[in-house]
Amino acid sequence: MLTSGIGESTARLLATKGAHVVVGARRIDRLEALAETIASGGGSVRMSALDFVSRHGYAPFGWWRI
Repeated sequence: MLTSGIGESTARLLATKGAHVVVGARRIDRLEALAETIASGGGSVRMSALDFVSRHGYAPFGWWRI
């Protein structure tokens, strides 16, 4: 999930519909801000650093997130 554009919009929309949202991004500051916004609006959210540059940056993301 991205912390801007369609990824951010999708996360926000799904959270308002009651979905548990899992967000991941490389930019931790924006990721934390997005997660805080969702949580402060009553949404359920988990977040994790995610980087597609190497397999080690994204492989662990799927294990506990969903």
